[in-house]
Amino acid sequence: MKKLVLLAAAVVISLSSMGQDSYAKTLKEYFKASGQQETFNSVIDQVIGMYKQQMPNVDAASWDMMADEFKGSSMDELSVMLADVYKKHLSEKELKQIIEFYGSEVGQKLAAETPAITSESMTVGQAWGMQIGQKIAQKAQQASGQ
Repeated sequence: MKKLVLLAAAVVISLSSMGQDSYAKTLKEYFKASGQQETFNSVIDQVIGMYKQQMPNVDAASWDMMADEFKGSSMDELSVMLADVYKKHLSEKELKQIIEFYGSEVGQKLAAETPAITSESMTVGQAWGMQIGQKIAQKAQQASGQ
């Protein structure tokens, strides 16, 4: 009986981890289809660029090898790390449907334009945040009687 319980527990753990692997793999496909993988890769390039400045004695071929290595393995790691977060909000079936959307013409356009939209939106968002901050400061001063 004890062996049967242990075997059942092992099967449940195994099936659970297989589901996690499947979801993480689908999540990685989503990152690629949506263009987010390119955004992650540009972050890796930026980090390597900073280290290049700090360590000029490292040759260019080594930096290129590191970039290739991290762009490959980091996406696998990130997909596994983010799987539980995405799982709370999207089923694997829904994620596959989103990937299917990104396979369409309009989905591919959205994926291609997302980095520019994000960059431009950040600039607008910073200006908006400064405006809100100024307005809050003015209201706070008025409320305090100053």
